[in-house]
Amino acid sequence: SPRKAAKSRIITVLDGKVELDAHKAPLLGSPDAKYVIVELFDYTCPHCRSMHSRLIAAMERYGEDQVAIMPMVLPLNAGCNKHILTTFASHKDACVIARQSLAIWLAAPALFTEYHGWLLDHESNPTATSAGRKAVEMIAPEEVFKALVTPAPSWMSTPSAASPRRTT
Repeated sequence: SPRKAAKSRIITVLDGKVELDAHKAPLLGSPDAKYVIVELFDYTCPHCRSMHSRLIAAMERYGEDQVAIMPMVLPLNAGCNKHILTTFASHKDACVIARQSLAIWLAAPALFTEYHGWLLDHESNPTATSAGRKAVEMIAPEEVFKALVTPAPSWMSTPSAASPRRTT
């Protein structure tokens, strides 16, 4: 019998410099939604947290068949984002939290939405410690560790926290 082709839906951002597949990247909602919003954010950014709640409200209002959110974490930390020159204290855990979020997605994609929401649904910044605790509450510690040492997918635009660019 002929093989069924894997579904893909390519979303381009940054003037076409980055291509993301809605079927292969973290996604809140359906990869076949009419509109896919690419959310560039940092888990330690209060403005990002506020915007995220507005995006979730839009998805809930219009339905997951109409609006999906593709969260693309861009830590505001020079240790893992070459575009950041100075890391402010409020973003000191940004690289680690971003990597932990990716680890949850790699190890247990069905739990990503819950973990992602937990990280963003607080008024104050999560810490690397609290995010790590939550991760091992959701999946076995060895699964978290295995995912943390897995190389980041090619669509990630920043290197992992394990290979910092500079310290501040």
